[in-house]
Amino acid sequence: MLLPYSHPTDFPRSKEYQLEINGIPVDVLRCDLASFAVCAIINDKVCVKLKSLNGAFTTASVHPLRLGVPVRIINETTLEFTLTRATSVVVHLQGLPDLYLFLHAERDIEPNKPDVLRIPSGTIMEVPTLDLDGYSGLHIEAGAVLRTRMLVKNKPELRISGHGIFDGSLYTRAKDGYIPSIVLDRCPGTVIQDITMVNPAGWMILLGASDNSIVRNVHQLGKVVSSDGIDILGSSNVLVEDCFLSNNDDCVVVKAFEVSKNNLDATHVDGRRNVSNILIRRCVLANGPAGNAMEVGHELTVDSVRNIRFEDIDVLSVHGSGAVFAIHNGDHATVEDVVFEDIRIEHCYDKLIDIRVMKSMFNTDKERGHIRNVALRNVNWISQRCNFGYTISIIGGWDAEHTIENVTLKNFCIDGKPIQSIDDLEIFTRHASGINVVD
Repeated sequence: MLLPYSHPTDFPRSKEYQLEINGIPVDVLRCDLASFAVCAIINDKVCVKLKSLNGAFTTASVHPLRLGVPVRIINETTLEFTLTRATSVVVHLQGLPDLYLFLHAERDIEPNKPDVLRIPSGTIMEVPTLDLDGYSGLHIEAGAVLRTRMLVKNKPELRISGHGIFDGSLYTRAKDGYIPSIVLDRCPGTVIQDITMVNPAGWMILLGASDNSIVRNVHQLGKVVSSDGIDILGSSNVLVEDCFLSNNDDCVVVKAFEVSKNNLDATHVDGRRNVSNILIRRCVLANGPAGNAMEVGHELTVDSVRNIRFEDIDVLSVHGSGAVFAIHNGDHATVEDVVFEDIRIEHCYDKLIDIRVMKSMFNTDKERGHIRNVALRNVNWISQRCNFGYTISIIGGWDAEHTIENVTLKNFCIDGKPIQSIDDLEIFTRHASGINVVD
């Protein structure tokens, strides 16, 4: 069964595509990055039919490729495919813009608490800044749009939910600078789930000093540089799962420092707290020209950042100068016990692995730190002709006292074939020891 959502008529519609699911028309919306659609399917497989309004194509594919979804081209402007369950995908048509399709697996269920701020379906609510004073949470109903920036402080057990759209377009980079969309400062036990976020002017979700928090089934489309997806700042015991993040900067990143106007406009969060026990799993990441798919760093002005896990991740792209796997320790922290496991990479260009003790324009500590005990297991990179000779990897310490120690690559594959040595990755190393390749 399909549950299409009826969005406000004055929210921008796509002029690129028409979409039907099981023969029912579905709203195709437009944000600054791409066309997208959001709806729910309940206990059934669905037939998706997509028509291009702006040109012909000869080939098309559905990503992540792991899903193995075959595409049938009906004619030069129309295709169809079948999804056997609710999931989030991007449809790529040769020479045409991508379409993002976000399918929820259940109805939009409202919370029972009476003190939850609700944005009704079919409406657009605009608020310059939302602090949720007097409310225990926020629910954006399916088909609703909330245009604002959120700055919430000292509110434990916060809930942000709903199948609606969080739109950051009240603020623009040219007019307002680097305005983040959702900033949570010391809000332990937060849960953010199911929302779709578009049109950011800065970072999209900032979890600042908010331990024991969960971000689940969130969809993001960010175009501007520094549209980081999820920044985990000075927080421990955080779970990020089942998210689809398309960002023009780091998709998921772990940091620990004091955020101020030097980083984001109209924002101050003291995240100078040791970090431990971060799990990011079952996510799809698409990175634009800036930033990295998965990163720890750069700003780590604390003693310890440890036990960080990325697992069961599809990386659709890292198009720019960033890396798929990135640990950038630019301050004095000791970063240890970082695991990347079951990672599938469909495209990257400049760097595959970038693990460094370093110093950059973002760093403030005089002392450098350390990185130790990093594992990359069960990785497959689908290479392309342009990768050979251009895509490199870097593992480098700062000096003989601030080094990289113990990096293990196990069942690390290129086009399904395990590498035999680190040289297969065109890797550059310095001040690093214990780099091992294991079948």
